[in-house]
Amino acid sequence: MTFTDRLFKTGEPVWESYLEHPFVKGIGEGTLDKEKFIHYMKQDYVYLIEYARVFAIGSTKANDLKTMTIFTSSSYYILCHCYWLSYFFSDRNFFSDQHEYV
Repeated sequence: MTFTDRLFKTGEPVWESYLEHPFVKGIGEGTLDKEKFIHYMKQDYVYLIEYARVFAIGSTKANDLKTMTIFTSSSYYILCHCYWLSYFFSDRNFFSDQHEYV
């Protein structure tokens, strides 16, 4: 058995529990309550902005151009996704209570 196979086998119960979680099942089946989805999207939006900051810090601490580019481009694409979320949901007022980030 390869190392990867052992890792997968060890983590399989945890992975299966993720797949059986009511939130994940609700998304997959289209039965998730709208308010729970909105709450998730708001949390994800704020998390992603802070996550982009981590990559920006990584860029400033990079010791070479290649690493700096990796961190900077990662931060850029995370922020592009945040911008898309704010644009997509702007007419729905999802992020109106996230005024610090909008």
